[in-house]
Formats: sequence, C-alpha cells, structure tokens
Amino acid sequence: MVIDGKTTTIEDIMRQPTTIGNDAILQDVLTKMIVKKTNSLLVLDKDQKLVGIVNAGSVIARVVPDYLEDDTIAARFATEDMFKEEVNKSSNVPVSEFMNAQPNTVKVTSSIMEAAIFALSKKQVRVPVVNDENEVVGLLTRTEFKQMIGHYMGIKESFK
Repeated sequence: MVIDGKTTTIEDIMRQPTTIGNDAILQDVLTKMIVKKTNSLLVLDKDQKLVGIVNAGSVIARVVPDYLEDDTIAARFATEDMFKEEVNKSSNVPVSEFMNAQPNTVKVTSSIMEAAIFALSKKQVRVPVVNDENEVVGLLTRTEFKQMIGHYMGIKESFK
C-alpha cells in the first residue's frame, strides 16, 4: 500500500505499546490502564522481553468469582458489596495470574496482510510487534486494521 507516496509497512502504522513489568499487581495494572486510557498492556520481564498481555477483560474476569462466571441466575443475587469485596481481595494479585502468557506476535518485517490474517486466525485483536531480537517495538490493534481498510476504501479520514 502507498500512503503519501511511499509503501506502508507495519512499522508505519503500529502504535507505541503501553507496557508494565511482570512484577505488577492488579491494582498497578488497572491504575496504568486508567491513567494511559488503554484497555491493554504488554507485560515485560526485567530484560524488557514480552512475557504476556493483559486486557480489561482479564481484569474483570479476575474480580468475578469463578462460581458466578457462567451462572446468570446466581449473578442476579450478587450485590455491589460482594463485588467490592472481590475487588478488594484481588487488588494484590500478581499480573502473572491473570495475563495471557506468551501472546502471539508478528515481526516488524511482516506484511500488513500477514498481520491481519494472523490476528484473525489467533482471535487476538491486539498483536504485539517484535523485531528480529524478539524485542517489543509496537502494537497493532483493531484501530490500525480499520485505518488500513478505510484507506483502501478511500476514506480520507484514515490515518489522520
């Protein structure tokens, strides 16, 4: 694809990821998500290597008791106090207990079509982008894919 006269690569459209250390707890994760206004964080170890991804869904799942997760009838009887109690019990849980460990990645040299197919086949809407040394260099989300599709459809507001 050509945008502004040059061929577009993953590197051109990826966003800078928001990251957090693998020593974080749920409260750290949620604080960073709220402050950075994002729904996902890439989890890095002390060597800055990707070890997981955490999203808002996994935070919510962590504070909902397992016995209520699939029981819509019992959930009707759950109170706000019960929810608050579960939140308080979960605030110090390590990110390693609720992150998606070792998420699938694409290389920065991959084609945009390869990345789109990868995202679909893995059912992973946030795709970390790594370099040849497997260091995180970016992130592709639904937004970047929508912008690419919009560009090809001639939607002028794409990539603005």
